[in-house]
Amino acid sequence: MILVKNARFFYDGEKLRENTNVVIDEENNAAIGTDKSDVVVDGRGKILLPAFFNAHTHLPMIVMRGNHEDQYFHEWLSGVWKVEERLTPEIVYHASVVSIAENLRGGVTSAISMYFFYEETANAVDEFGLPYYVGPVFVDDHKMGDRVASAESFFRKRWKHTIPTIFSHAPYTCSPETLETVAELKEKYDVPHQIHVSETREEVVDIKRKYGKYPAEYVDEHVPLDEKTTLVHGGWLTKGELDLIARRGAALVHCPVSNAKLATHGFFPWREARERGIRILLGTDSQVSNNTQDLFMEMRMAALSAKDRYWDATVAPVQEVLSAARGPGWMLVDVSGLRFFPVTERNVLANLVFNGHSDLVTHVFLNGKTKYPFDGRTEKRIERSKEFLLNALTTLYPD
Repeated sequence: MILVKNARFFYDGEKLRENTNVVIDEENNAAIGTDKSDVVVDGRGKILLPAFFNAHTHLPMIVMRGNHEDQYFHEWLSGVWKVEERLTPEIVYHASVVSIAENLRGGVTSAISMYFFYEETANAVDEFGLPYYVGPVFVDDHKMGDRVASAESFFRKRWKHTIPTIFSHAPYTCSPETLETVAELKEKYDVPHQIHVSETREEVVDIKRKYGKYPAEYVDEHVPLDEKTTLVHGGWLTKGELDLIARRGAALVHCPVSNAKLATHGFFPWREARERGIRILLGTDSQVSNNTQDLFMEMRMAALSAKDRYWDATVAPVQEVLSAARGPGWMLVDVSGLRFFPVTERNVLANLVFNGHSDLVTHVFLNGKTKYPFDGRTEKRIERSKEFLLNALTTLYPD
């Protein structure tokens, strides 16, 4: 167990308390108290609150950060795909290590990562001991038999911490046959499913023209949008699609920074989703389309963009946005500096959403253990991976 002593604030996801001691157990329960604990952490000047869940990312893409800037979406995507042709399993492993470290450094204890060479990412996840969602990604290609065999092998393996997940890339890269293959595997192995949906206006027009349905309707026809499904982006969803998503029980993942940077934003239906009881989660997307894995930035952008686009400052209130980012475990955030001054019970949660930053996270706890700061062994592993990736850059960007 972990005892956080003299926490300036404690936010359990519903109530905020001041100046208290909190005990965190192996089941991630946090309660006010002073029980004997294996680890005692000084909480003065800090707020203890739920850690983050990054509901959509592509962990290994950290190696491309800052190298594909100021481009139209399809030009950007073409450039990324060319670099991806040069990736190796070893590069993906080391990139996953560094990217997981970046997420954890910012309070993220769990994430959903869509990428190929997924076994390497799962190996990195298991080494960190974190509940990350990782697995095979399906697109139309001539190697479907090999793709299915690899997926089944992955699903049969006993992972210590990785949560096996199946991914369909997008409606425009997945034919009905590919989606039906995904549906069969999803049902057979009872795994979660994630897919990009309605990311661009062009996608909506093309799918409607080709199949006579909007993207979410098209996906649901072949892979039912149940409660184990998350739909990423959703900037061009119709009201009919939102009704469908609500009936089926799927969740929406909002990636506001990435959407804005790639100018694909459309209009994320925060209000309409909430009115229908649809779960909203937050994701960073990759470090190529976002440059960072900072969930504080996503919260701020999600709140600001919703208020701005609806012309209504009451949309996406503070606690609602915090809930969209909530993950397992707990984190301590330093609120003692000028960035939060004057800090009070009345304003601290708002300032977390609108003024927080990943660098202010001082500790991350999961299952009764301290996950950040990193121990010496983890630090060495991260440094080895960073060195490997710096050398690999000449392979990825030879020109």
